[in-house]
Amino acid sequence: MKKIRKISTIAVMTVVLAAGAGCGSSGAAEQSTAGTGAASSSSEVTEAASAAESASAAETSGAAESASATAKSGSTSSSESSTEETQAEAPNFSAGLTDDGELEEASLTDLVTIPEDYAKMEISSSDLAVTDEEIQEQTDSILSQYAKQAGIKDRAVKDGDTVNIDYVGKIDGKQFDGGSTNSQGTDVTIGKTQYIDDFLEQLIGHKPGETFDINVTFPDSYPQNTDLQGKDAVFTTTVNYIWPELTDDFVKENLKDTYGYQSVDDMKEKIQDNLRHSKEFNAVWANLLADCTFSKDPDSLADQEAEIFVDYAKQLASNAGITIDEYLSYYNMASLDDLRESYHDNAVQIAKEYVIAQAISDKENIKVSDSDVKQYFKDQQDENQSTYEDFYGIGYVKMQVRLQMIADRIMKTATITEETAAETTGAETEAASSTETKAGTEAASSAEETSAAETLQQLTTASETSAAADAASSETTAAGAAESGK
Repeated sequence: MKKIRKISTIAVMTVVLAAGAGCGSSGAAEQSTAGTGAASSSSEVTEAASAAESASAAETSGAAESASATAKSGSTSSSESSTEETQAEAPNFSAGLTDDGELEEASLTDLVTIPEDYAKMEISSSDLAVTDEEIQEQTDSILSQYAKQAGIKDRAVKDGDTVNIDYVGKIDGKQFDGGSTNSQGTDVTIGKTQYIDDFLEQLIGHKPGETFDINVTFPDSYPQNTDLQGKDAVFTTTVNYIWPELTDDFVKENLKDTYGYQSVDDMKEKIQDNLRHSKEFNAVWANLLADCTFSKDPDSLADQEAEIFVDYAKQLASNAGITIDEYLSYYNMASLDDLRESYHDNAVQIAKEYVIAQAISDKENIKVSDSDVKQYFKDQQDENQSTYEDFYGIGYVKMQVRLQMIADRIMKTATITEETAAETTGAETEAASSTETKAGTEAASSAEETSAAETLQQLTTASETSAAADAASSETTAAGAAESGK
């Protein structure tokens, strides 16, 4: 399974932009069940970025590209703002790095103090545990890439199916804002995705290609748009296709050459191994960031990282054929300065990782050779080394190899600790309390900010509100049409 580390800016970009978008998207909103959580730091190891394989920045982040398309198709007032099309240059992902994957500004390592016993860190076994839900998320993410081309079209929809649909909603014969997918298509899972009333259940029995009306009634309490409360609506709906079923035959036919999977069991076993490796990487770097002390932030490197992020946003807007103002407005941002500010903390963290990596490399005489890079891609079962190097630059690629080499070295000397029952119970209680607080806050924010775009999300109980809000922060795609994470 390919698990090449996504580039730092792109790995964090979906989180930053989705947070900016909140619940203000212009498509139909639901709780995505098939997407993968976007990286919350530059340490996230995820599926290989699709744009790196195609050498197209517009395709690197499926969510961001879809958001751009939605913003373009749904914008009716962009002419009132700046309408000059963005002329974007390709971002330089290797900015601040040499071709050896080292810091150009070597003196930055003077800012950090590395503990003498840094390699003897303790890592909790709970931080490395892989859940069935995580395996399923990764499985669904891979399956989503084949959903359209291998989608089922010769049988009726049944309960539990993941289905791609389009719809146009009307009340009293008139379309209303946010009640349409704008022909973008959206994936829903019957029995899991949260829609109003029995919307999804009415898909059952219909075949792909059929267009029919779904009749629903909005809840009497509907904070997303009080104008819709209690009203009857008709959604003219088309079933596009049903996601393919994951079987051994499907794996052999579609995934064997790309991922090396031999069967469903083999697929899930390898996904589990890669998730474990990802968690090891994340745990090591989380500990290093916590244990190493900085006299001041590496601002110069962080500023470069932020500009990479800005340049990437400009390129996405340009490739989508819209202005940067239109692109930013989709994410509730008024200017590029807003974008820089939203990304600042992530840029600082990435810069600190690079400085720590350089300091450890200097201390331990770690060099990244061409053979190390080749071995890295071989380990990841990825044959696109040259494509990655062309797209990201050799400096960035070697820095990612350096980060992985350091994590692998430390895992050999780290101590894996087991939590006691009391510690586990306490941690679970604290986590549950934190989740409830976070979910409640996000739900309140959602009620204030949500437009009619979320007209199909059912928030009739407190528990559903909390679950939807929490999931939205990590899984809902930026497009609002809820395409699964790429």
